[in-house]
Amino acid sequence: MSENSQNSKKRDKNGKSGIFRFWVYVVIFLAVAFVGVYVANNVFGLSARVVSSPSMRPNLEVGDIILIQRTGSESINVGDIIVFYRSLDGRLLYDEVPLVHRVIKKSDSTLTTKGDANPTPLYSQPYNEGNVTMDRVLGKVVLNVPKLGLVTVAVEGIPYNVRLALGASLVLLIFLLDYMDWRKSSHRGSKQS
Repeated sequence: MSENSQNSKKRDKNGKSGIFRFWVYVVIFLAVAFVGVYVANNVFGLSARVVSSPSMRPNLEVGDIILIQRTGSESINVGDIIVFYRSLDGRLLYDEVPLVHRVIKKSDSTLTTKGDANPTPLYSQPYNEGNVTMDRVLGKVVLNVPKLGLVTVAVEGIPYNVRLALGASLVLLIFLLDYMDWRKSSHRGSKQS
C-alpha cells in the first residue's frame, strides 16, 4: 500500500474517532451525573431545585439552585428555610411547584412559614400556605448556589417541542462542525502529498 492511502486511512479513522470520542464523553458524563443524583437522593436524602419565585428575596433570588436535605420535624427549627408542597382540601398538590419559605413558628403539628419578601404569612384559602404539616415538607435548604439555575428559568417558558428542536439542532451542528473540520484536515493532507 502506498504512503498516501495509509495517511488517508489514519485521517479517516481519526476523523471518525473524534465524533465517537465526543459521544463517549457525553454518555460517560450523563452516566456519572445520573449515578451522582441517584446516590445523593437515595443515600444522603439530597435533592436540588431552582428557585422560581421572588418570595425569598433578598436571601434567595429567582434562578438560584438550592440543595434540599430530607429531614424530620425534629431537625427543623425556627429560622430554617424549608421546601414544601401546597395542599388543597387535605390533598397534596405534587404537580405544582413546591414553595420555599422560612419557618417563623413551630408547634407540635405544624410549621408556620413566610417568604422573606412577603409582609405576612400566607393564610389565604384554599391553600393555607402559612401553616404547613410535616407530610407536606420536602426538606430544608442546606445550600444555595446563586444564579446557576437561570438557564432553566429562561427555558421554562419555551414549549417542549421547541426545546426538543433546539437540542436536536445543537447536536446536528456539533456533527456538522466536526465533519467540516475532518474534511478540512483530510483535504489539507491530500494537498501535502
